[in-house]
Amino acid sequence: MDVKTRFRCYVWRQDDQYYAECLDLTLLTKRPTMQEAMEALEEAILCHIEAAQSRGWQDDLVPRLAPLHRWWGFYWRLFVHALSALFLGHLDGFMAYEVRLVGEGSLVYA
Repeated sequence: MDVKTRFRCYVWRQDDQYYAECLDLTLLTKRPTMQEAMEALEEAILCHIEAAQSRGWQDDLVPRLAPLHRWWGFYWRLFVHALSALFLGHLDGFMAYEVRLVGEGSLVYA
């Protein structure tokens, strides 16, 4: 398997929903809880990789970097979260993380 094995992701809360995004594959999920959003994103990552490999498109689709405005959105949310944590003590609603492909069809959080 010669696909990229590490994917940069983050999850944030907006209103009453959580969004999880993989910046290395341009995937986004929306769910009512942080855990559900992260699990849905994990499933989307695995499905994306499986589909790309089954069609022989892994060189074109893995990685498939998000457009620049999505990266700006990540850095803006990271900045706002850092300020909120520093000045207001709010630590919830945002998390940046990495998932790694570890063998056939399984991911781990790093």
